[in-house]
Amino acid sequence: MEDNKLTHIATSKSRWLFAERGPISGRVSKFDYESGLGEISLAVKQLDETTSCVDVFFHCISIEDGTRDIEVSAPVEVLIGPGQIEAYEAISVKKI
Repeated sequence: MEDNKLTHIATSKSRWLFAERGPISGRVSKFDYESGLGEISLAVKQLDETTSCVDVFFHCISIEDGTRDIEVSAPVEVLIGPGQIEAYEAISVKKI
């Protein structure tokens, strides 16, 4: 029962940070074409109005235009959600 409570708290915090805010702008910081894995750096505004940098994982299947390739330092908008391995990741990556 205790695990469910912790999961709910983590989900609530992540929902506040990401989902309810809609797309978040960032830049691709790493991408490996062969594995299709990468990271995006996001600047996230906190409740106290400070900004912190957050790196989120993504897989090339999350790139919206279907190309499965993206350049490092490309500007993007992302939606964050639960990923394949029970961690939060970019589930929608739109090149801008």
